Amino acid sequence: MKRAYFFVIDALIALLIIVSVIAFSTTTRTRKEVSYNELFIFLAKDSLNVLTELKTFETNNSYIQGLVQSNNITKNISLIRQISLFLETNKSKAKRLCEEMLKPLNITGKNIGLWINDELVCSFNKTSIDKAKTIIPLKSFVSGTGNETIHNVNVPKLETKIVEIRVWLE
Repeated sequence: MKRAYFFVIDALIALLIIVSVIAFSTTTRTRKEVSYNELFIFLAKDSLNVLTELKTFETNNSYIQGLVQSNNITKNISLIRQISLFLETNKSKAKRLCEEMLKPLNITGKNIGLWINDELVCSFNKTSIDKAKTIIPLKSFVSGTGNETIHNVNVPKLETKIVEIRVWLE
């Protein structure tokens, strides 16, 4: 009988220790509250990374794949560089390419836009940037955009453009 009490008391002590450890760990754990601004900064960084790092042939977007297959875009350059090239020759294609890449980021209801050299390429917004309380800009550079002809030879331009993703809050 004494042995049964010993095992019951031992089990209750073990249970008490387990419950107290769980209770203590959940109350002392600090949770990092992510602010609304931090989420928007992450959105801007992610968008900029997608546009600067992803090559045109690496996307699974049907519109872009159609342009690659029809040789309407350069196959092995970044999306932002291709958008920049289109901006010089065909602004509607630049806008469409930008929209096709930003659309999957599920940005409906958010305010985001892409500017190249302070020229708006495309934006998704429910509030005008003029009415924004906070604007979060992220900048990058793209170089070697376009070609020029020198003595009947087609050579790349050594031009650097400022690429900026702006996210704004109402």
